[in-house]
Amino acid sequence: MAVRNYRISKSGLSLLATLVTIPELDGTFLEVEAVVEPDVVPGALRVIRQLMADVGIGRDDLTTELYTEAVRSARSTTLGEHGRT
Repeated sequence: MAVRNYRISKSGLSLLATLVTIPELDGTFLEVEAVVEPDVVPGALRVIRQLMADVGIGRDDLTTELYTEAVRSARSTTLGEHGRT
């Protein structure tokens, strides 16, 4: 697994962008986070979505699936294929 972290400031928010490449999964994933108070969450989400759009990531590219679940699923599929005779 390869991981790179970037600190980004956008619209007054401090963001942490993590770029992850996981061998078991096809592709590279970008996770963007901001630590904000609950009343600021809607605005922070708008800023994060705009950042994603700015780098060419559309709504159809987004997922809420956890890396751990995606890797577990990929590994179980691979193990199942290798276990067949």
